[in-house]
Amino acid sequence: MRGQDMKILITHLIAVTLSLMPSLTQAAGDKDFIVFFQTNSATIDSNGRDTLNSFVGFYTSHQLLCVSVMGHTDAAGSDRYNLRLSEQRVKAVATYIGDKGVPSNQIRLGWKGEQTPIVRAIAEEPFNRRVTLAPIDDPVACPGSKASTGPVVIYDYRDFFAYFAHDSATLDTDARDELDQYAEFHKGCQFIGILLTAHADTSGPSRYNLKLSQRRAQAVKNYLTTKGIAAETIRMKWEGERHPALTTQGEVREPLNRRVSIEWIGDCQEADAP
Repeated sequence: MRGQDMKILITHLIAVTLSLMPSLTQAAGDKDFIVFFQTNSATIDSNGRDTLNSFVGFYTSHQLLCVSVMGHTDAAGSDRYNLRLSEQRVKAVATYIGDKGVPSNQIRLGWKGEQTPIVRAIAEEPFNRRVTLAPIDDPVACPGSKASTGPVVIYDYRDFFAYFAHDSATLDTDARDELDQYAEFHKGCQFIGILLTAHADTSGPSRYNLKLSQRRAQAVKNYLTTKGIAAETIRMKWEGERHPALTTQGEVREPLNRRVSIEWIGDCQEADAP
């Protein structure tokens, strides 16, 4: 079989598989609904709309308290891009079900980019390009539904990372945007504190990289304090080259390893309104 014919056959098989997804996913469980997307797209196709229409019927008939809407991507493209793409997919789904009558204050949004694939072996895997809707009838898991006026972003379904350029501790636009999102999330919770863990890639001497990761942690702390987070609640540690996100051989300038992660200490309890 010629390469072009093989490509056409594979494309056809994927299309047939995706056309069956609504019935397959709904048969797998009464409460989980999955919408699949084309590559590099946040547009809901006819199969996705069918799934969401079925979800809306299920949700309203069961009078549930809220729904978790979680977005994912495949591994094609950069980590940052995929995180934003999964966010776009989630918000497209939230808008659709909101227009169909699901109260917006009962919608919990989260996105994980490429972090939790169904299939790991293939970068452009259709099963990984998805949004999962999980209806919830537990009041403990749906705090603030009555008080909120719009969808609630539940960032505890994702991690926060500030990434850095090579040999730099300067926050670029993407890093500041990520920290701004964390600061908004932080405002809605009453955490005991947060922990910043800073890293470097393996290019350069290990002793230098340890100090570089320290400077990165300090840069993130300084920025977060300008957003209203008390300095005394922020802990820092720096690992240098230790514990890379992606293991490399030799001195490699790996962007995913030049990072500061943010972990919060304690559970998210809704802060009292001012």
